[in-house]
Amino acid sequence: MATDITTRLKRGDTLVLDGATKTELRRRGVTDTLKGQELQRKGASFKPTTANIDAPERVQELHEDYVRAGADIITTNTFNSSPSKIRLRGMAHLADRFEEINRVAVEIAMRARAASNPKSYVAGSIPPPLREIDEARKAIDVADQARVLAASGVDLIMLEYNGSVRECVTALTAVAALKLDLPVFLGIRKATADGSLSTGESFQELASAIKGLPVDAVLVMCSLPDNTSAALQLLRNAYSGPIGAYPNAEHDDNYTPPVHSRYAREWLSMGAQIVGGCCGTTPEHIAALRPVLKPVAI
Repeated sequence: MATDITTRLKRGDTLVLDGATKTELRRRGVTDTLKGQELQRKGASFKPTTANIDAPERVQELHEDYVRAGADIITTNTFNSSPSKIRLRGMAHLADRFEEINRVAVEIAMRARAASNPKSYVAGSIPPPLREIDEARKAIDVADQARVLAASGVDLIMLEYNGSVRECVTALTAVAALKLDLPVFLGIRKATADGSLSTGESFQELASAIKGLPVDAVLVMCSLPDNTSAALQLLRNAYSGPIGAYPNAEHDDNYTPPVHSRYAREWLSMGAQIVGGCCGTTPEHIAALRPVLKPVAI
């Protein structure tokens, strides 16, 4: 049985997170057949949520590729599967299948784990609530998805792409109320060049606001690599728990796997224990991390 992920982090292990899902599925030519849209023709409207239903074998293949590349943690294909995203972002026809979509996504990830490395971890991805919904509904949005993912068997909850202190507190408070007894990772999006949150708030403000809330690691995510470095140093100074990074490499052909590994060395020197990739990264980027992180065998 795999050692609990929080135990591994507390003892100082470094872990490899997987890479992008949406951009990698798009690169592989997955088609949104439920809506009849060709990905190559209309890629911007692609909703990877539907791939859980109409291309589960392709999603599983991607998970397996990441694990075989060295990922210790694979992330469920549920970032676009929150109740508000399904209802309000062009997928209203799938609203009554919300639980099924999330449950199937976990099942796919668990099959991939069984086929490639039974000791890897499955993280349940949850996006921030959409701005279009009112404040009271935002906590419900997070809680509804977290409840389904937990019941489906994920090893941890990954609260991704939060941009403000308020978003972070809303998400963490919603999960805390469920008393899930699962580790919770918090992803902070689009860090700025001076190392601030995208809202201009500081990581010191964030650390103060989330003190006492259930969070087992804080990660700088979907940020430019240099911005990730600036933010990670300030995060380390403000927050004493495990930290990590998974940058955005989309639209940057120069961000090759060797470049990713060089940044990973820098982030490790700043105290990062979890490193992976966000938009634009591939299994090759993740494979480049393994020699750098050299995690202890699970």
